[in-house]
Amino acid sequence: GSGRENLARYIHARSGCGGAFVALDRRELTGGRSRAHLLGGDGERGVLEQARGGTLFIPDLQELPADVLKTLQQVLEAGDGGGQEPAFRLIISAGEDLPDRAERDDTLQQLYYRVNVLPLRVPALRERPDDVPDLLRHYAEWFPSHDKLPYRPFSVAAQNRLRNHSWPGNVQELRNLVQRLLVLGGEGEVTVNEVEEALRQSPSAAAPASSGHPDYFALPLREAREQFEREYLIFKLQEAGGSVGRLADVVGMERTHLYRKLRALEIDPKAAVTDGKRQ
Repeated sequence: GSGRENLARYIHARSGCGGAFVALDRRELTGGRSRAHLLGGDGERGVLEQARGGTLFIPDLQELPADVLKTLQQVLEAGDGGGQEPAFRLIISAGEDLPDRAERDDTLQQLYYRVNVLPLRVPALRERPDDVPDLLRHYAEWFPSHDKLPYRPFSVAAQNRLRNHSWPGNVQELRNLVQRLLVLGGEGEVTVNEVEEALRQSPSAAAPASSGHPDYFALPLREAREQFEREYLIFKLQEAGGSVGRLADVVGMERTHLYRKLRALEIDPKAAVTDGKRQ
């Protein structure tokens, strides 16, 4: 539940290499700047050169533009050709729907097959509630040392309340919540009442009735897509009477891929039908 980039940084720190940890910034890949950002030019070092001897972290592979995917593929092919040691360690994060999306995109598929050597599943924060107190402590100490915000520990009651939160925005939501509480709060421990008020004001708690949009419209794209897919497949599964074969025909997916999708979204066909009957 600590987040994909945190895990990548941990792997880098434990690797013993002397190079830097460099994270690809997708904001720099727009406006025709993608190749320069990757490879450098005009006196600027690209991220591939910055990561030499260290680790390059690429977040959300499935969201990268096609030209970036092609450039990365060319760089990796060139590195494989001479029998040399790779210039950097490569760690990539992606949503659990990456295999399905790769099958519909040849460029993404080629790169996916090349880099899919050692896959690690990073659980969502809601699956790791015992991580919440450590993460709260980390950010409650990080913001005072980096942003000069006042230090305030979280009360036990506040920690327990946040352990039971669903965290649709994962670690980024927790980080933002801690920052908000430190900016707006007073002195002493963060109380459970302050936490409740902060949660009510968070984007994930926004009421859909005021905008006419579903709750997941307030989430980042990846989380919103996963929530929509889960609700959609459960609804169609209930219509199909729990038959995954009939569901595959309805949604237009090959059965093997559909089973993988249901596992990724933690959908139990039998439980989905049972829940539907109760409603």
